[in-house]
Amino acid sequence: MIVEILTDAERVALQRILIPVADDEWILGHRGSEWLGLAPDLEEDLALSSITQDNLGHAQLLYDIVADLGGYSADQWVYARSPSEWKHCQLVEMSRQDWADLVAGRFVYETFDEMRLQMLNLIAYQPLQAAVTKIRQEKMYHLQHFESWVDTLVLGGQSARQRILEALTDVYAQIGDMFVWEETNPGLDLWHLNETARGLPQKWVTRLQGKYESLGLPWHTRVIPQAESNGRLGQHAESFFPLWKEMTSVREIAPLSGW
Repeated sequence: MIVEILTDAERVALQRILIPVADDEWILGHRGSEWLGLAPDLEEDLALSSITQDNLGHAQLLYDIVADLGGYSADQWVYARSPSEWKHCQLVEMSRQDWADLVAGRFVYETFDEMRLQMLNLIAYQPLQAAVTKIRQEKMYHLQHFESWVDTLVLGGQSARQRILEALTDVYAQIGDMFVWEETNPGLDLWHLNETARGLPQKWVTRLQGKYESLGLPWHTRVIPQAESNGRLGQHAESFFPLWKEMTSVREIAPLSGW
């Protein structure tokens, strides 16, 4: 049964589940904006611009739901938190300096996020289900887009193939905290999603292995690497702090400014 009114425990649990999702999308959008005007061609520049706007829009949808559940406003979730209060994974906060690196990071993330959105769609809360339906319609394009770029680079000659293989290897080492749920475990349990969440890593590995094999790429049985630090717990790389400072600079100058 789909509900529109939640208990206090359900509201808190849902906030804890959604904040890392919204944070992932918001930070990914900001990192994507760094590539505007720098993509390989004009068509890709327009496509990446659209995807970046989608990321920020998805985050806004989710922050609005979180705000409606009580506590901070959507503006405050974005602009009033310290760096250690952000719950995004480290993969999305990395600044991508090479196109193959960006493609690899986005392909890995979008594959994971589609599975996570499928899980969120199991939560019988009407505003969230409406948001997830909209987000998944756009995310389907994002995943297809970056998967197509992986294909293009793999099949684009020895140099391009080597660059995307190296990028995928580097990115794989950055996913340790992507599947971490410590702070959201009570919420996942309340919404009966713990078993689904525990199954996501293997489902993701199987999906990537299938992609590698379809392209004739070498695949070795892999486990999810252990994260040296955990973005889901607010432990972020030094490179995040300049980004956080930039994101919050206008709010610092004009504290009453809106989104």
